[in-house]
Amino acid sequence: MFYNSEKALISKFLETYHKVFPYNTITVKKERNLWRVSTSNSLFATIAANLGVESPNQQSDIRRVLYSKPKLVCAFLKGYFDGDGGAHFKVKSKTKGVYSYIRLFTSNKTNAKRLHQMLLKLGITNNIFGKKGYYAVDIDSVFSKRKFI
Repeated sequence: MFYNSEKALISKFLETYHKVFPYNTITVKKERNLWRVSTSNSLFATIAANLGVESPNQQSDIRRVLYSKPKLVCAFLKGYFDGDGGAHFKVKSKTKGVYSYIRLFTSNKTNAKRLHQMLLKLGITNNIFGKKGYYAVDIDSVFSKRKFI
């Protein structure tokens, strides 16, 4: 199961999925501002697991994505951000200036390190914050935020 807000991406996924798995069912449902796509497909789950995406999250290790081509890493990070990322922008009222952040969240320390490495591979500086059970990969500089966007 995955979520995404871009209908075009969902449509492309469905088109590709049906080409590869023409007889498997897939469910698409709009929930708030996101599209939810789900399927019970053991082969698809095996492919995802071979990329390091497993459930429960504590068993997941996305190392294979890290060593993929930059284009795949970018696509993965975009999808990851849509599911487990956040951004905030605020104009400071008392002092001149702005405050903003872009973060990726995970409960898996290994994957926090992998996300950190993927971003560095793309020239995006970042830091890992957190403690056991909760980690945030924070994109820190203005240049890196612009590059990520």
